[in-house]
Amino acid sequence: MSTTDRPFLTIIFALSFILLWSGCENSIDPIADEGENAFAVFGYLDMRVPTQKVRVELLRPTILSDPISLEGVQVSTIDRNNGTFQIWRDSSVVLDDGSAGVVYVAQFRPELGHTYSLLISRNDKLVAEAIAELPIKPAVTVAAAVGDSVNVTQHLTFLELTDQPVALFVLYEVIPPDDSGVDLVRVGYGNPRMATVGGWEFDIDLSTDRFAILNALGLNVGTKDVKLKKVSMEMTLFSKEWSQPEKGENLEHVLGFFASVGVFEHSWTLNSETVTKMGFVDAQQGN
Repeated sequence: MSTTDRPFLTIIFALSFILLWSGCENSIDPIADEGENAFAVFGYLDMRVPTQKVRVELLRPTILSDPISLEGVQVSTIDRNNGTFQIWRDSSVVLDDGSAGVVYVAQFRPELGHTYSLLISRNDKLVAEAIAELPIKPAVTVAAAVGDSVNVTQHLTFLELTDQPVALFVLYEVIPPDDSGVDLVRVGYGNPRMATVGGWEFDIDLSTDRFAILNALGLNVGTKDVKLKKVSMEMTLFSKEWSQPEKGENLEHVLGFFASVGVFEHSWTLNSETVTKMGFVDAQQGN
């Protein structure tokens, strides 16, 4: 698999959260003034990976006091869409300051449009809850490709998206002239920037992508017998909490940050004329 990226700016300010699990920075230090069951949580549900992780701590009665034991604490999730219940296992980690911390881990991949409750219990009593709503699956309209072989483009519209999507890739499955197998080439487009009343719009430059594909395959620009097998796209969708992490409106009786990251995929078929304009042989299924 090859990836070609065009330069773009990310709208996510909280990249430190994304790297939370590699460094596990010990940033949970507020004083607890809400009794013995005052918790802090940091984490997010991520469709891109099969393992979910969240950091949980009991808040300290004073800044200089030792961390409080999580004995008797249970972390679980319930999928509000289908009722699936899962208990997370605890795992000890070493924090940046050399002290011990606890990360809770679960094996599942969240789904677009689903709402998950992260439940924190202590001694079988529910004491805190954090809610993550996965972004919805947008409807997509794909316009007919326009232009000649020098500049053929295609317009996509993502409907019902309220937040700007990021990290959009167009994926091309192609077969080299030697029929050595199917190669997947990912062309990065960055962030769709054309907001409309109903969603976001985006233009794909099929002519330029041809050169990116040939370069990824190590072929020269005059190569004629590359077969195009499939065209699709994927983009990353962040939940609203990423843009306003200080609000914590989805947290009940707990401090910190809890959000979600979704991945949306969509495929479509180019007509044979468009594939020819790109300089490829049409090998799409159904054509």
